[in-house]
Formats: sequence, C-alpha cells, structure tokens
Amino acid sequence: MNVFKLNPYIRLTSKFSVLQAYCSIARRIIFDYELIHIKSGKFTLEYDGKNYACNQGDILLIRPGVQHAFFIGETPVAQPHVHFDMEFLPNSPEIPVCFKKLEELSDLEKACIRQDLFANYPSSPFITIKDKEKFLQLLDVVLTGRKVERYLEKKGALTAIISMIAEDNFSESFSYPNDYTIETQLKDYIDAGQCFSLTLSQIADQFSYDKFYLEKKFKCAFGQSIIAYRNEKRLIYAKSLLKDYNVSQVAEKTGFSSIYSFSRAYKLRFGKSPTK
Repeated sequence: MNVFKLNPYIRLTSKFSVLQAYCSIARRIIFDYELIHIKSGKFTLEYDGKNYACNQGDILLIRPGVQHAFFIGETPVAQPHVHFDMEFLPNSPEIPVCFKKLEELSDLEKACIRQDLFANYPSSPFITIKDKEKFLQLLDVVLTGRKVERYLEKKGALTAIISMIAEDNFSESFSYPNDYTIETQLKDYIDAGQCFSLTLSQIADQFSYDKFYLEKKFKCAFGQSIIAYRNEKRLIYAKSLLKDYNVSQVAEKTGFSSIYSFSRAYKLRFGKSPTK
C-alpha cells in the first residue's frame, strides 16, 4: 500500500471487553482488521485452519476475510480491541462488524471484505512489537473516551500503531513512492509557462537546490539541459501566441530581453522570422 493513502477508519473500540469462562465465539470472518491485546487470561484461537494458544500479554491482528474462532477456558479473558479499516472508503461508516462464516456471506457482503495489505506474509495472528510500552500507550488513546469527541487524536494514535505493526512485522508491506522527483517538478514548472525569463541560478534558488546538481538530474532524466528545454518550450509557446499578439508583445510574454533576441532565437528554431 502506498503509505500516503493510509487513512484509518475506526469502526469499533472496546477497552473493557471480557470474554467469560467457557464461552466461545463461533467461526466467522470479519470485513476489517481487529487488533487485540490480551490483558489477562488465555484462550485458544482457531485461525486460518490452525489452533494457537494465546496468553496474557500477546498482541493479535485478525485480518480481513480470515476464518477464526475463540475458545475460552476456565479463566475469563480481558481483551481490549479495536476494529478498523486501513483506508477510509465511501462505505466505511456503513460496514458492520461481521459474525458470519465466509460461506454464509452474500456476494454483496463478500464485496465488503477489505483488501489484506499483509496478504503476502504468513497468516499467523501474532504480531511482535519492539516498543510495547509505547504501543500500549497509543492503544489506550485509541480505546479511551468517546470516538466522536476525540476522533482525530484516536486516528493519529492508530496511524502510529499501524506504522509500528508494519515496521516490526511487515517491513515491505507499505511503499514510500517518490515518483514526483525534483526534475519532474521542474519540468512541470517549465511546461506551465513559468521561469521563462530566469537564469539557471535563479531557477535553482527557487527550488532550493544546487544548480549543478539540478542540471545533472534534469539532463539525465530528459536528455537536455534545463535552459535548452526551457528555451524550446517558450519558443513553442511563442509560436502559438503570434496568432493573437504582435512580435513585441510575444517577446515580452515569453521572457526575452528584447525583440531582437526573440527574433534571432525564433528564426534559428523555426527557419523564419516571427514577423513572417
């Protein structure tokens, strides 16, 4: 997932959830993610066809669409938990917590199952957290108070938790794209008709880069120097302006120092004077 799209939606929180002794939660799937901290007690979790012994202090992440069931022994289990979507979607507020088996779902309900961003990793429910103290502090923020009144604070804490989970367990699950490179930004800037009258040094200053570094990056990406590309673009732009403006006006609008330098550059590029 593109990390810039991470926008968690908190569906349900329960700080004081307790599963009583000898109870069970029948096999089901959930549409979203469920993060569980086993505060006290122990139970058996059937998860994706395997049984796991879950004990006090364990942290579990139940993923979307994975069948699971809880079997509680002789001791009650305190299990603060939160249901959430990784990304807010238009139907996020309408999606309930699911208690059905996968085969019981309608096609419409199956469409509600969120994409598992960790699907390429083993399906164990256990997650490791290096800084558990910080994790529990953040989880307490998510679980405490009314959701509406403190929603931004809760959302920020959950975002930090997701970051910890990904970094400690699924290190390559999130991408950090840098597609909008400085050379592409500069190209777009020139294409938009900006910096027609600026020197290379002035352009570099605007982007807060060394001019030699910026020139190297631009030439490597687009095969020509910044000024050569800028000059080509402004001459093409000038040609289109000549339909509606005189030569003097066009020279001014495209950043040439004089009508003579404009005419010379134009004739060199197009083989005839701008007047013709």
